[in-house]
Amino acid sequence: MNNYFDDRDFTDYVHDKLAVPIIYEQLQWKPDIINIDYANKRDMSDGIDYQATDDMGFKITIQERFRDEFYKNYNDFTIRYTRSNSKTPQERKSEFFKISATHFLYGITNGKKFLDKRDTLTDFVKYIVIDVSVLKKLFRVGIIKVPENCSSKSRIAIENGKKILYTAKRKNNDGSSEFIGIDPSLLKEVLRDKIDDLVILQRGFY
Repeated sequence: MNNYFDDRDFTDYVHDKLAVPIIYEQLQWKPDIINIDYANKRDMSDGIDYQATDDMGFKITIQERFRDEFYKNYNDFTIRYTRSNSKTPQERKSEFFKISATHFLYGITNGKKFLDKRDTLTDFVKYIVIDVSVLKKLFRVGIIKVPENCSSKSRIAIENGKKILYTAKRKNNDGSSEFIGIDPSLLKEVLRDKIDDLVILQRGFY
């Protein structure tokens, strides 16, 4: 659980210092203030970190995932997939299966996540904002698929005459969980002009 709160502290810091002034302002999203305990519960149960009001006055919910500069040369956004070693059955399916946020925000920062290095976090190297409903539909109709076995990178395959994107699927180094990775540049090749239905905003991924 300590890892959860360490990650949550890093996410909250980047959200406040970078995501809101750099990304939310571009999208004209106004963050809503919610109770911290309620936010933690909603994160663990529904994959929702924050909520906001968009430029039309509608409520939106956002799952955010941030990485430090170590990952700057990776060109995929990642989503936690399974925790196959969990002793609790309901926790074996992770963020990918439970996310009910309307949007997913993924960003790689230019600094370190450690508390004594937080002053190095001044910008994003790259970021992407995804419409979750469109992402789920792409999985449902089979335009994006998760490979059965682990794979280090996303790849494009031709099936029934159509381009399909297979995600990467990797294990965390400690073996605690698996996650999938989606390369937006390959996804753009598959979706072509329809990429704009999925990607609300991005910088640095393609």
